[in-house]
Amino acid sequence: MNRTFVAMAAVVALNAAGALVSQDENVGAADAAGWLKASSWSNDQVPSPGNDYINNVSGRDTRTPQGSIEGNPVFLGDSLTIDNGAVLKFKHTGVCTASNLTITAGSSLQNGGSSGSLAGNLALTGAGTVTFNPSYHNRKTTVSAWVTADAAIHTIAVNNSGEFTAATECGFTFSNPSNTFAGTWDVQNCYLKGNGLGAGSFIVGTQGYLDIDGAYHNPVGSLDCNGVIKLDEDLTFQSATIRGVGLASGTHNATNLITDLGIDASALADGLASAGTITVLSDPPVSHSEFTFNSDATPATLILNGVNRMGSSSDDGFYLRTFDGQNYSETMLGHASFSGDRMTVSESAGSLPSFTFRIDAYPRHVSIHLVDTEGIGANDRQYGMRLRLISNALVWMKSLDDVVDADTDEDDAWQDIYWKYPWAAEADGTKGGVALYDGTLDGAELDACLASIWANEPIPHPAGQPSWTEADVLAWVAQYRAKLGAMSQVQFEATNLADLYTLTDTVAFPAGVKRVYMHTATWRGEYWPNYNSITNVNTEVFPNGKADLVAYTEYLAASNIMIRLHNVGIPVGENDAEFLVPTVDRRLDCWGGGTLEVPISSSDTRIRLRVNEGVNLPVYIGSAMHFDYVRIGEEIVRVGSFERTEEEVWVLEGCTRGLGATDALSHAAGEDWAGLLSPWTSGVYGPNYDLDQPDSLMDDLAFRHASFLNDLFVASGGGHLHIDGGNSHDNTPWSGRDYYDRVYSYLEYPVTSSRVGRSIAANFEQSFSGVRDDMTYNYFPLAVGIRLDEYRYKGYPATSILNTHFMAQESIMTGGRRVSLSVPMSGESFGMNELNNHGLSGEVIDLFGYWIELGSILHEDDVAYVAAVTTKTPGSNHYETDHVLVLGKNGSDEYIFTPHHVMSRTTVDDGPFYMAHQEKGGAEPMQSITSGTAIEVDNPYAAQELQFVVRVHEDASGSLVDPSIQIAGAGSLSITGTVNPGEFLQYTGGTTAKICDKNWNTLSEPTVTQSGFHVAAGNNTITATQSGGSVDIETQYIVTDAAYVLKTNDRL
Repeated sequence: MNRTFVAMAAVVALNAAGALVSQDENVGAADAAGWLKASSWSNDQVPSPGNDYINNVSGRDTRTPQGSIEGNPVFLGDSLTIDNGAVLKFKHTGVCTASNLTITAGSSLQNGGSSGSLAGNLALTGAGTVTFNPSYHNRKTTVSAWVTADAAIHTIAVNNSGEFTAATECGFTFSNPSNTFAGTWDVQNCYLKGNGLGAGSFIVGTQGYLDIDGAYHNPVGSLDCNGVIKLDEDLTFQSATIRGVGLASGTHNATNLITDLGIDASALADGLASAGTITVLSDPPVSHSEFTFNSDATPATLILNGVNRMGSSSDDGFYLRTFDGQNYSETMLGHASFSGDRMTVSESAGSLPSFTFRIDAYPRHVSIHLVDTEGIGANDRQYGMRLRLISNALVWMKSLDDVVDADTDEDDAWQDIYWKYPWAAEADGTKGGVALYDGTLDGAELDACLASIWANEPIPHPAGQPSWTEADVLAWVAQYRAKLGAMSQVQFEATNLADLYTLTDTVAFPAGVKRVYMHTATWRGEYWPNYNSITNVNTEVFPNGKADLVAYTEYLAASNIMIRLHNVGIPVGENDAEFLVPTVDRRLDCWGGGTLEVPISSSDTRIRLRVNEGVNLPVYIGSAMHFDYVRIGEEIVRVGSFERTEEEVWVLEGCTRGLGATDALSHAAGEDWAGLLSPWTSGVYGPNYDLDQPDSLMDDLAFRHASFLNDLFVASGGGHLHIDGGNSHDNTPWSGRDYYDRVYSYLEYPVTSSRVGRSIAANFEQSFSGVRDDMTYNYFPLAVGIRLDEYRYKGYPATSILNTHFMAQESIMTGGRRVSLSVPMSGESFGMNELNNHGLSGEVIDLFGYWIELGSILHEDDVAYVAAVTTKTPGSNHYETDHVLVLGKNGSDEYIFTPHHVMSRTTVDDGPFYMAHQEKGGAEPMQSITSGTAIEVDNPYAAQELQFVVRVHEDASGSLVDPSIQIAGAGSLSITGTVNPGEFLQYTGGTTAKICDKNWNTLSEPTVTQSGFHVAAGNNTITATQSGGSVDIETQYIVTDAAYVLKTNDRL
């Protein structure tokens, strides 16, 4: 019987003859029977004729039977409706037939691992969007079913939400030419193919691929392709845009698109060999942006991408800011004069100071640049400038340099631009510029605005680009995302090359990581490069130097793994002869100057210097800069103290002579001197801020650094730029960014980056929608940590498995999705010691692999579950919990969280799990008591068998002999054995316990003797005793709650 089955919201119109059967439980990945699982339906029967079936629970899966159950499954009910955000998930291998299948707006069809297809008929009903999701990088589905769509279904989203490698490897083919959909196909991270695409329009994201089979004529449709289109047919649209280039009316072939219009050849699947055409019936609309001001210097218009974004407020305008040493005062500047593209602003006509701006307008964005000041000298540091702008909707701003700050309030739609240093300029004369664009945009529209900014504004772009058009930008960002998305990492340390390869084979390859990270201690051999250059390679680990390091990167690249190398600052080591012998490089960062007043011998420690006019001791330079180094001729001296600095001749007392590679020398009166700057008294110097000057040292170091990385990135085609402590050389607030920008501009491959707390500004890729929304690019990782015992020396014991699970849980709350295996201790990494000497290393490596599978696709429901039991630590950016979520698998091979709780005393708050330090991992709750002490603890879960960890304190005077754990009014557990100071006794159930050394290596597994060893819900009194006297111990009495099945399982 042919009937139409319609479901909108919660309303279902049923044929009078059919009974409605609802799906009452989720059909999980382990249920091979899929919709044939009788208990999943409200009538406890498999689908049968005469009934209509519905799944209307948001997020609940209806699955087709797996191929082992039914090769070509047929849904035998009269109809099947997927409604209210529910999911139809394919698991079959042949042809699935479902007559009268309906999917409503807000619901989806997903490929859950099927190689099959869909036949029959499919109705898309309601108002809004229906999603077709490949769910993984290699899943392809053909829909031969007749697809009809209500007029209010405006979008079919074909969007891969799972792991992504290439758009041509996953997606959907619609092959029924009778399909009637006339809305918009939105293709992201996969392909859309076929001759059954109705009469729709197309949006193709940067990772999308469109292949229309057969001639396609839609005089009211549009094409907006930022990805790839296979142009082997003749296509007609009302309007068309490819890679940001709007096509004029007329017919366009591949030669016209690529050669004449400059569209990158990668936009067409077959490049210049493409045989098809695109006919456009009307010219593209012309976008328009402008930013103008009135004669009183108040904003007059702000149009962005053709939309008026100007608000109105009496606060709008320019303000001169004056700092008196404690507070700012502001004066509104009420006069503007105009000359060409310049605008000069001052308090009144002809008054000083005045500020001249240039405003650049492009179709999709505008920018404003301070180009000149008058009436402000180099020493007038009390002055600053602010522009306040009120918009009628969100406007985003991009600072083009660090001479200017831009601040947007997302709630109240105001923008402030601060020129903090109008008395100064960057090396190239830049005084600060900001680009403004429409903050309400998303997806391809947002990316088009960002491409306009990157292609037209003075923002560094990668090396080796023959052109840098907006289309080039979008193509680069697409390559960036494909190469660097869903990142995971392991941090290795090694003392020899064999160990490094062993670690790689044992940990990195089996886990499937995408990047190996090495600290300077491993790859360079020095934290600060004191004796060697920033690109020196440690020959103790890499005997043939750089050649061995390159060979290692090639070994990694063969398994699609990239390299990341830790680096510190922009340093020149005090023993680096290249820059210090036989002459001290005059391009080192310096201050002051003058001549030696009286001769000195090579041993004198008291030195008299005549200073040039205007020279004073530096008051403050950067955040960590020391200025007590002086070059006299070709010798460097460390000054104990500067005396008589108010006079023309200074006295230097307590000097250390012949520092580093330089020798202590005798010097004649009149020899020149200059102060040198060193970060953190670290024995290194930095370059002068001399970019764009002849023979620039800063540029030379940037080029060396980038060239070194380019050689390492050749094999993998991408990598990471890491600059730790770069702020240590910030002798101006903008010089650090300028250096990072310069390094980036010499790199030829896509890179992620990190400096303290964030990526470098040059990584503009991370503002684009597809990258911005991928949380694996976040600064903080999803940390899986393991540490050997360092209690005696640093106060940190070896990590327990609960601590490791807690650190992963905590990092989810800080936005971590880039899974990383590391050692939670500053400057340390995972090495052979951790692999061989930590008893939990195998379990932690397995956990690392679990999180790699889950981290980049973690479902928002699972994040909400974590958030419900994890709270922010007061006064911190980190989080804490009383309920550690232990990740594991159940009997159905599904990932689960099992909450674990270390019970706290009822009389003393033993605290939660919390982050002891950002670089040192978590701290655990426990009771530090003596054996024989009874404590009352609270169990927030159901009654259950007790688990525990008892550690004998490192400094205990004796051992725990034949210990017994007693639960008042319940039962007890005892073992025969000895737990020595620093060792653990652990019980997790069963017939044996474990005695472990301080690094959790199992020493013995004594049999337990127990009776009724269960705690009740609520309060319980527990005592740990032994056969001898009392011993200092640390106890953790542990209970668990019901497991939670992760929603992310559905994305696997």
